[in-house]
Amino acid sequence: MISADRLQIISNKNLRRQLAGWESVLDEVRDDQSRDSDFAFNRVVPFLIQHGISTGHGANSQYGDWPVPTESIAADAEILTQLLADPEFRALLDIRLADLYHTQQEFVLAMQAADEILNEIASYSAQISSTH
Repeated sequence: MISADRLQIISNKNLRRQLAGWESVLDEVRDDQSRDSDFAFNRVVPFLIQHGISTGHGANSQYGDWPVPTESIAADAEILTQLLADPEFRALLDIRLADLYHTQQEFVLAMQAADEILNEIASYSAQISSTH
């Protein structure tokens, strides 16, 4: 965490303000990631298990040589039809998709904040260099 006392040594007020707000930007991303993970593991995975659907589909592409099914769930038309016909699954899917869009926006905001901080540092460095 950035200490307010330590920020006072930075004479550029705009940079100080941006650095002071950085932790809250990261907190938003962390909160969204935690909520998304909790939702997936506490709601979606139990739903799939309850309906006898493997949760290991496609895991090899993400984790290397992990011995789990590699066939996409979309390849099994019967399972896919069963899932898409289930109103609870569609609701879970809608919520998950909305959360993913929200999390994506939080990442965009975090990247914008990081860019602003880096640009401010570059500008501040150029000002200091030009005065010396």
